[in-house]
Amino acid sequence: MRYQSRDYKCWFNSLMVGDATKAIILDNGLSARDVFESDENHLKFLLSSRIKDLTRILNCKTSNYMEQYFESLNRYNVNWVCDEDEDFPNALRFIDNPPEVLYIKGQLLVSDINKGVSIVGSRKASNYGKWVCREIAQELARKGLTIVSGLALGIDGIAHKTALECGARTVAVLGNGLDKIYPSSHRALGEKISDNGALISEYPIFSAPLPHHFPQRNRIISGLSKATIVVEAMEKSGSLITARLAAEQGKEVYAVPGNIDSLYSRGTNRLILDGIPPLLEVDQVLTHFSDIHKNAMLSIDYSKYNEFEVLLLRQMEEGPKTAEELTQITELSASSILSKLTLLEMEGTIEEESGVFRLKR
Repeated sequence: MRYQSRDYKCWFNSLMVGDATKAIILDNGLSARDVFESDENHLKFLLSSRIKDLTRILNCKTSNYMEQYFESLNRYNVNWVCDEDEDFPNALRFIDNPPEVLYIKGQLLVSDINKGVSIVGSRKASNYGKWVCREIAQELARKGLTIVSGLALGIDGIAHKTALECGARTVAVLGNGLDKIYPSSHRALGEKISDNGALISEYPIFSAPLPHHFPQRNRIISGLSKATIVVEAMEKSGSLITARLAAEQGKEVYAVPGNIDSLYSRGTNRLILDGIPPLLEVDQVLTHFSDIHKNAMLSIDYSKYNEFEVLLLRQMEEGPKTAEELTQITELSASSILSKLTLLEMEGTIEEESGVFRLKR
């Protein structure tokens, strides 16, 4: 079987060699393919100080290993892209230490990145933090934005769940290989995310959720988002790393203010003290997506619809809505709204998923 340069990149990524080894290889002008095809003695000379990585490379420098690895990816329904592919997320090409390979379970859309907002926070969230997270995620999701987070316990999980409940897309960036969901208590949630968004990781399958992986993956969470919201964070929370990385990447960052005596808000309150804008209303975030909403409005020819239909479409233009919400907003009868929604869906103007109606683009 003939392999392309991208295949060799994926092979090299699967080896999980250390940064020092990568630096030696890069300094000597070697590509992943060069490493695979290099003479054993040459590699021993270059990596004499990196015995563990050298042994790993020599043991796996075979077509049989490469084929088995790709077969394993297929078995777990994991796709992958590398930085030389056209469909590699452009936003990640320009961050510090960009990943060379991304593993994807589900589907990562261009619109997920163009409309991505990351919501992060404490694993041990307070009741206040849980409530605020639901409110923020719900409003953003119903505006058609993609919620990006890390699938951790606490705020991350609530953000993902809320997005799914609203019929919105959501993306989870993991700190382990995609052969398993971590934490295990989020296995069902992870499966739902892969069906309605994407699970992604820079780590090859079978990679354990090692502690240092999580702060490392935070640059990808912020990199895939136009804005980052820190809901709650203790003074040494990993969420503060995400906020710092987002700011360094030139992204918008917001912090939810909390009680000054709350351990879970010390980090967010400190961010505000250091100059990060406090998030007081979701409209602060939505202003960064005005171009998307403007384009969405221009794409509808309202002259084709009657007054009743225009009223419903205008409401869904602001974000996905349930039939119950449309009934409350318009004060029209539930039966007439359901009838009209069915007609608009049959015409292909709107689409419905899990009881939530949205404009069909």
